[in-house]
Amino acid sequence: MSPKLLLSIAIALLAAPQSFAQAWVAPKGEIDVSLSYQFSDYLGHLNENGDKIHLGASRAHGLTLGVEYSFSDRFAVSASLPFAATQNGKDDSPTSGHHGIDDGHYHSAWQDYHFEARYNVLTDPLVVTPFIGYVLPTHDYATIGEAGAGRDLQELHVGVNLGRLLDPALPNTYFDMHLGYVFSEEAFGISTNRSMASLTLGHFFTPRYSARLIADYQNTYGGLTSDYVFGTTIPEELFIEHDRLLQDDHFRMGFGGTMSVNEKLDVYLAYIQVISGANTHYGRGLSLGVSRTFGPSHH
Repeated sequence: MSPKLLLSIAIALLAAPQSFAQAWVAPKGEIDVSLSYQFSDYLGHLNENGDKIHLGASRAHGLTLGVEYSFSDRFAVSASLPFAATQNGKDDSPTSGHHGIDDGHYHSAWQDYHFEARYNVLTDPLVVTPFIGYVLPTHDYATIGEAGAGRDLQELHVGVNLGRLLDPALPNTYFDMHLGYVFSEEAFGISTNRSMASLTLGHFFTPRYSARLIADYQNTYGGLTSDYVFGTTIPEELFIEHDRLLQDDHFRMGFGGTMSVNEKLDVYLAYIQVISGANTHYGRGLSLGVSRTFGPSHH
């Protein structure tokens, strides 16, 4: 496959939302700046058995600014910062009756800094790129209720990104896999460390247009179960803080697409939906964004 297409794959993945894997590293000296809008619509919870509980709905709108710089063709660092506006749903929320931000109105806040470093150790035939990342809350924002902006917890992410071109069997097609483990700061003495895996299968219809299928899996070790949260014996402090402490297990799937407006400018969209899970929210999310590169040419 041509070097031009290899670079296009890296660009398409860099233009995707931050949660997507990135095995390919952009050329030395390239700076990628992205701005994305995210909309999340959570309709309720899934209990310990994966059954729907029509309580605890919420909506969130977010803007995320991301920057990545390639120190070499193998080593890149990135940073991102989201701004979120969140609202609890119009249902009998389990946190209704508690004072705070679950009042039916939107509440906005800066969320968490995300930093990551990636180093490519193998390029042919399998692309292997280990990574390490750090999540740092911007400030002590509100976490009580469904309208919380985030979890307000520090995290260390470690893992590896794997990618490969699938030609000649599937020309202009690639896969990109992200395998990681998250060491999360404890809250109330409760650990929510977790393993994560995501898979992207992408295809370039032309040098300008590409599409991808997305699968995302998470398994949390520890945390609170939904049956415990919605039971009658949970302490008050854990009940009102339950969203940041859930034993969140889920499987999500979706699709996305990228269009290169020109050599330096790309726009993208992605849609993802919860397929199954336990002790988590169910719903869907949409991302729209633009990515602008500076430095070496794409071609």
